[in-house]
Amino acid sequence: MQLHTLIYDFKEQPNLGVFMSSLPLLLFSLFGLFVFYKNKKDLSQNIKNSKIGMAIGLFLSVFFGIFFTVYFTGNLAYYFEFVKIYDNKKYKIVEGRVSNYHPMQKGGHGDRESFNVNGIDFKFSDFDYTFGYNNATSKGGAIKENLFVRIYYFNNSDEDGNVILRLEVE
Repeated sequence: MQLHTLIYDFKEQPNLGVFMSSLPLLLFSLFGLFVFYKNKKDLSQNIKNSKIGMAIGLFLSVFFGIFFTVYFTGNLAYYFEFVKIYDNKKYKIVEGRVSNYHPMQKGGHGDRESFNVNGIDFKFSDFDYTFGYNNATSKGGAIKENLFVRIYYFNNSDEDGNVILRLEVE
């Protein structure tokens, strides 16, 4: 069957929200630096309070800086794992009609969106941290019952199950 619309392609539209989730850690680290330097500047006026403020600022900066680095590099490694799978074509392809479709609730609480295509099960939520397709219909996603699709996917043995790298619909 001729498929007309590309809905998602990991390489063209990666879900950068995974990286954005590390932004607050970076901001807290930068805030710690600000506190440190602000108190260092005021050191000549109030030595005791400035030293305490410098210690707190340095602690915040180092703590959140380490946490940011570990979290961000972990996500980067996860991203490059997806790139390797995609570039080396280590994915599977399934075509067929969506069946057993179960939408995610609009509020996002409860079950994840789920369906299957020719016996292959898929499930995801807008709140999943993944580089795969995770746009639930309640948030504007394309999946619906009986829709003909072609899905490029791989099985992530973690809790993610089958991860959609590319989605085409009729």
